[in-house]
Amino acid sequence: EGSRIEIRLTQNELIIENPGDQSLNPDEVFERFSVNSKKNGNIGLGLAITKVICDRNNWKIGYNFKEGRHIFSIQFT
Repeated sequence: EGSRIEIRLTQNELIIENPGDQSLNPDEVFERFSVNSKKNGNIGLGLAITKVICDRNNWKIGYNFKEGRHIFSIQFT
């Protein structure tokens, strides 16, 4: 509640940002059911499915955590 999700789309890139308390593990964020070590539960399938879609379309997917925000980007190449 009271947080903001930002979505930006250009011809070459999609960026989705949302608030978070801590960084996800960038080495595992796109793996199925990756576990966030500091919280209970797992990330699920959504990001793993997104990674497969990107791989099949030769798109580059990335994750970063900056200033309390998760930043996911897809570059359409």
